[in-house]
Amino acid sequence: MADIFISYLQQDRRRVKPLVDALIAEGYQVWWDLEIRAGESFGRRIEAMLKKVRCVVTVWSQHSVDSEWVYAESTRAKDRGKFVPIRIDEGIELPLPFNNRVVPFVTFFKISMLRGPFGV
Repeated sequence: MADIFISYLQQDRRRVKPLVDALIAEGYQVWWDLEIRAGESFGRRIEAMLKKVRCVVTVWSQHSVDSEWVYAESTRAKDRGKFVPIRIDEGIELPLPFNNRVVPFVTFFKISMLRGPFGV
């Protein structure tokens, strides 16, 4: 079972990969959409993984704030108490209801930022 689900927009994949690599190097099991196989129902797979993981790291960017999938994944995570948001772009307006909390802006990925109530 994966510990962490990464919610992001594919357009940001190059910028998100260092986070994934850092988490894996720390020994965490990370799930992101590269693990969806051809012909697999991605909606069902995503829903199943959102139920199984310990936390969902949402990577908010100038692109992902407009993504219906990132919004849906983040909503599920928030409803289940598994939501861990970060921003990789400054000056972006997060969609409701995600704009009512402090969301750290990161230019590098420090794993200690994700440690906390999820045991991650």
